[in-house]
Amino acid sequence: MLVLLFNLFCYMPILKKILTPRLEWLIIPIIFSAIVWFVPYLFGAAYPQTNYPFQLFGTFTWFTLSAGWAHFIQFFCQIAIAIFLMRLCERWQLIPIRSAIPLVVGLFTMSTIAEIQFFDARMVALVLFLLAVEELFSMYSYSGEKVSVPFNIGFLITSAAFFQQEYIFLLVVFLLGMIVFSTFTVRAFCALLSGTLLPLFVFWSILFLSDNISFLYEILSKSHIHTFNQGLPILSSNVIFGAMLLLLFLISLTSYFSVSLNFKLHTRLNFFFINLAFVLTTIWAGLFFYKFASLLIVPSMFLIVSVSFFFSTNQSKFANILFIVFLVSGLAYRVLNLIGI
Repeated sequence: MLVLLFNLFCYMPILKKILTPRLEWLIIPIIFSAIVWFVPYLFGAAYPQTNYPFQLFGTFTWFTLSAGWAHFIQFFCQIAIAIFLMRLCERWQLIPIRSAIPLVVGLFTMSTIAEIQFFDARMVALVLFLLAVEELFSMYSYSGEKVSVPFNIGFLITSAAFFQQEYIFLLVVFLLGMIVFSTFTVRAFCALLSGTLLPLFVFWSILFLSDNISFLYEILSKSHIHTFNQGLPILSSNVIFGAMLLLLFLISLTSYFSVSLNFKLHTRLNFFFINLAFVLTTIWAGLFFYKFASLLIVPSMFLIVSVSFFFSTNQSKFANILFIVFLVSGLAYRVLNLIGI
C-alpha cells in the first residue's frame, strides 16, 4: 500500500500544483508547518533549554523568554521569513517564474531544524541581514549609481552585529556581491563604510555622553564569551539530513548549469550570487564552530532559495520524486532528532 501511494504521488504533478502562489498554497504549508512545529512539544517532548535570553553583543541580557513563548513567537517569525523569501524571489526575479515553492521549502526546512525554532537575538540579526540582501538586489536593479543602498547595507549589517557579533564579517559577502553585479565603485565602498561606522559612532556617543564609557570596556572584555555555546549536537540524524541537503544543493546546481543558457543574464547573475553566498556563509559558520548551530540559519536561507529554484523550474517525474524524498527525509529527521538519534 505504501509503495502504491508513493508511486501515485510520484506521478502526480505536485510541483506544478504548488507553483502558483494561490491562497491555498499559502495556508496549507503554514498548517503543515504548525503541526510539525508544535505537536512534538504538545505530546511532552523536552525543550532544548528552559529559557532564551535576548542579548546585546551576546553578553548583556535585556530580557529572557521562557522556552514556550520563544517557540511560539518564532513560529510566526518563520512564517514572515518564508513569505519574505517568496516575495524576494518574485520581486527581484531570483526565480524566473512566480512560485510558492520558496514558501513551502522555507517553512518545511525551518520547521524540521530544532536549533532555529526559538526566538532570541539571533532572529533579529537574521532579519536585518535579509533586509541587507534585498538592498543588494535593489542596488543591482538600478540603472544608475545610488549610494544610499550600500550605506543601508553597512548600517543593517553593523546593526545585526549588535545582536550577534559574527555578522560583521558578512560584509565581505556584500562586497563580493557588488563585484558580481558590477555595482562596486569607490563611492559605493565609501557609502558602505559610512553606513558601517555610523551605528558604532552613535553607540559610542550615547555611552560617552551618558558617562557610561566603562560599559563599552566591559563589552569588549566579555566579547569572547560564547553565549550560544551549545553547538550542533553530533547526532546521526544531523549528519544524514545535512548530507541530504548538501546533495540536494549539488543536484540543483548541476541541473541549473545544464539549462542556464535558457535564462537571461540577470537571472544567471542572481543564481551565481545565491550559490556563492551559500558557500561563503557555510564557511563563515564553520569558522565560528563554537556557534555553528546559531549561525547555520544564514546559509540555510540561501539553500532554500537555491533548492526552490530547482523545484520551481523542474516539474519532471524525477523532481517530484526528489521533492517527496525531501519531505519524507525531513520528517524522519525531525522524529529521530527529537528522540536523540
